[in-house]
Amino acid sequence: MFKNTQDTYVLKAQNIILEMIATGQSLESVLEKITLEIQGIIPKTLSSIMLLNKERNTLENVIGPSLEKEYIQAINGQKIGPTAGSCGTAAFRKETVVVEDIETDPLWKDYRSLALTYGYRACYSIPILSSTEQVLGTFAIYYQEKRKPSRLELQLIEAFAHLASLTIEHKKTKEMLYRKEEQYRLVAENISDFIGIVNQYGFFEYTSQSHQTYLGYGPQELLGKRAFDFVHPDDVSNVEQAFMELVRTNLPQKVAYRFRHQTGKWIHLEGKGTPIKEQNGDVRRYVYVARDVSEQKYNEEKIYRLAYYDSLTDLPNEVLFQDHLTEALEAAKYKKNTLALLYIDINRFNSINDTWGRDYGNELLKLIAKRLTTFYKKVYRISGDEFVIMISDTSVKEIENSANTLIEAFDKPFSLGHHQLHLSISIGVSLYPDHGKVAGELVKNANIAVRFSKQRKTSHYQYFSYEMSHTIDKRMELENNLHQSIEREEFTLYYQPQIDIQTGKVIGSEALIRWNNTELGLVSPVDFIPIAEETGLIIPIGKWVLLEACKQQKKWLDEGNIPISISVNLSVQQFFQDDLILTVTEILKETDLDPQYLILEITETVVLKEIDQAIRKLEKLRAIGIKVALDDFGTGYSSLNYLKKLPIDIVKIDKSFLHDTNIDPKAQEILKTIILLIKQLGLKTLVEGVETEEHYNYLKELHCQVVQGFLFSAPVPSWKFSQLLKNNLI
Repeated sequence: MFKNTQDTYVLKAQNIILEMIATGQSLESVLEKITLEIQGIIPKTLSSIMLLNKERNTLENVIGPSLEKEYIQAINGQKIGPTAGSCGTAAFRKETVVVEDIETDPLWKDYRSLALTYGYRACYSIPILSSTEQVLGTFAIYYQEKRKPSRLELQLIEAFAHLASLTIEHKKTKEMLYRKEEQYRLVAENISDFIGIVNQYGFFEYTSQSHQTYLGYGPQELLGKRAFDFVHPDDVSNVEQAFMELVRTNLPQKVAYRFRHQTGKWIHLEGKGTPIKEQNGDVRRYVYVARDVSEQKYNEEKIYRLAYYDSLTDLPNEVLFQDHLTEALEAAKYKKNTLALLYIDINRFNSINDTWGRDYGNELLKLIAKRLTTFYKKVYRISGDEFVIMISDTSVKEIENSANTLIEAFDKPFSLGHHQLHLSISIGVSLYPDHGKVAGELVKNANIAVRFSKQRKTSHYQYFSYEMSHTIDKRMELENNLHQSIEREEFTLYYQPQIDIQTGKVIGSEALIRWNNTELGLVSPVDFIPIAEETGLIIPIGKWVLLEACKQQKKWLDEGNIPISISVNLSVQQFFQDDLILTVTEILKETDLDPQYLILEITETVVLKEIDQAIRKLEKLRAIGIKVALDDFGTGYSSLNYLKKLPIDIVKIDKSFLHDTNIDPKAQEILKTIILLIKQLGLKTLVEGVETEEHYNYLKELHCQVVQGFLFSAPVPSWKFSQLLKNNLI
C-alpha cells in the first residue's frame, strides 16, 4: 500500500512546478522552486541553476537558494569551456558531467579552492537544453561529501532539468510575443497580423494580404461572404455577441475565436473590432485587426496538460482532481446531495513492478487506465497505481453497483506481450457528508478504507468507518516509534534452539528479533515487521539483526561451547539489495566469525520473485562458506522442481504440514513424501512447530533430521540460551 516515497514526491513536485508555470509566476521563482524540490527529494544535497549568456559565452543569473552567497557571487559569469568545473564543462560538452571528487578532478582545477572553501566535495551537472538542443543553462547538484550518483539520482536530475527547460522556453516565448506586440503598437495602435473591414451585417468588404498569406484565402474568396460562417461553431456565439455589442455601443470590442483556414484546419485568433466613422458621423462599417495566437494557445494547452493531466495515462491528475472535488462538494452542499469517492488500488502492483521492471509496469498502468475509462469517463490517477472515481448525487445501491462493476472489469486478464496478467483491485469508499465535509478529509478517509480493503488480498470494496481511523492512528504511532528504534537500542535478539532429532542435542539456533519500545512496551514482530518492510526500515533493522547475531555466535564459540550454527532471516528487500554480499562479508570480517557457522534463511517468495538473480546470489553466499536454508517451505507456490535448481542446504518445512497430520491422513502422506524427496535431493530437512511428544515421535519415524518448536523451548534471551549450550540438552 505504501508506495516508493521518491516516486510520490517527484510527481507532486512536478505538479507544483507546472502549476506555477501555468499561472504565470516569474522565471526566477519557478526555477528557485525546482532547486528546492529536488533538494527535498535527494537528501543532503544543494542544487543550482545557471542561465547561459550566449553573447558572452558565460553562465549567469545563478539560482541556488541553499548555496553560500559568496560562492554564488564568485561563480556568476563563469566562462564555459572544457575544464570549467562541472557546470561550465557540461554546457561546453552538452552532456552530463559527474565529478565525484572535486579535490582531485582536473575539471575543477580553476575553481577547486573556491568550492572546497565552502565545503563542496562533489558536483554533478546536466545541461538544460531547448527543444532544438540549444544550451539554455545548467542544472547542478552539490554534495558535501565525495560520492558517486545513483542511477535514480541522475534520472531525477534529468527530469528536473527538463522542467527547467520547459520553464525557460515558455518565458522566452512570452517575451517574444510581447516584443512582437510592441512592434505592432509602434506601427499603429491595435494593428496585428490580419486587417479586415465588415459592414453592419457582418459581411466582408475588405481583407488584407495576410489573409491569403497565412489563412489561404485570396481577397475575392472572402469579399461578400459573412464573417461568422468562417468561425468555429463553438465560438460563433461569442463572436456574434461581441459584434452586436460593437454595433450597439460603437465602442471597440475584443474577442478570441478560431477561424477556418482555407485547408479546413482551425487557427486561433485574438481580434479587436473598432467602428469606422464616416464624415457625417454615421457608422456602417467596422475594422478588425487580429493576430494568430495558435502557437501561444498550443503552448498554453501543453502546459495545462502537463500541469493537470498524468503524462503516462493521460488521465486527470491529483491537482485537477482536487479542483473538481472542491467544485463537486460545493454543488453537493448546495443541492444537499450525496457525493461518493471510490479510491482504487491495484493489488500486488508493486511486486509486478519489481519483478518485471518499471517499463513493464508503466505499460500495464496504461492498460488499466484504458479499462477503467471504458466504464467511467472521469477517472483520476492520484499516484502510482492509485486511481479515484467521483460519483455525484448518488445512492448506496448505485455506489455498490459501481464498485462491483469495477471489480468485474478486472476479471478479464490483461494482455501484455506474451504475458496474461490476472489482477485484482481494492476499493475504499468515503461519502459526503457522512465521512467528511471537506476535500482533504474525504480523500484521507477513502484512502484509509482502501488500506483495510487490501487486507482481503482479493478484489473487494470497503466503506470507511471511524474505527478504521483509530486503527490507522495507532499504526502511524507504531511507525513513528519504529524510525527511532535502532538509535534508542530498543531491539534485542531471542534465540530458539534447533534439535538433532536422533540425539536430542542442540545443533543450532534461530535468531528472532524482539522490540521493547519505551512508549508502547513489548511490540509483537507480527505488528512491526510488515511496517518495517513497507517503509524500507527492514534494511537497517535486518543489518542490525545480522550483526548482533554474528557477534553473539562468535561470543558463544569463544566461550568454548560445542560449535553450533546460527540462522538469520533475510527479507525480500534485504536479499535483493545490490550490496548484500558486501554487507555479509564485512559483518563476518568485523565479528571474526567463521562463515561455516552462519545460516541465512530466505523464503519461497524471495526465490520466486526473480529466480535467476536469486540463484546467482545464493551461489555467491555459499561460495563464501555460508549455508542457505529455504524457510516456510509449502506456504507459497511450492515446487519440488525448484529445489533441484536452488543452491541451498536446508529446507525448513512449515509447521502447518505437521499440525494437519493430527487430523488428516492425507497430510501425513504429504509430509512423509516431502521429507523423503528432500532427503533424496541431498538436502537437510528441518520441521518447525514441534509442540508435542506425538509430533516429535512421528517425525523421528519419518527420519526427519532437525526439529524446532515449543516442545523444546520458546525463543529465549541470549543468557538463557547460553545455559542450554552449556548443558547441550533440552
